Amino acid sequence: MTKARNAYNDGDLQTAIDTGKVAQRVDPYDPGISNFVFQTQKELTSKMKNIYAEAIIEEKFGNIEASRIKWEKIVSKDVKSGKYYKKAKRKLKFYGYEYKN
Repeated sequence: MTKARNAYNDGDLQTAIDTGKVAQRVDPYDPGISNFVFQTQKELTSKMKNIYAEAIIEEKFGNIEASRIKWEKIVSKDVKSGKYYKKAKRKLKFYGYEYKN
């Protein structure tokens, strides 16, 4: 959990969540770990939602390149099981961009 909290403090929410999930598998009955993972996922989802909304607005105005940059940011920062990770990946694929991470 120390690594997860350090990653959180450094602003790397994706690593904090992944490391927290590993700690959760080691001690599944610790409510502090579950709460940390839940709150961090909630915060990350909120940030990704804002970026995704900005990308959609750019897309509506025909600025696909700006949208692509935002979608790639989502794919690089969100966890692979995240709702906006999947949406951004789908949008990139729709426009013919392949993002490999």
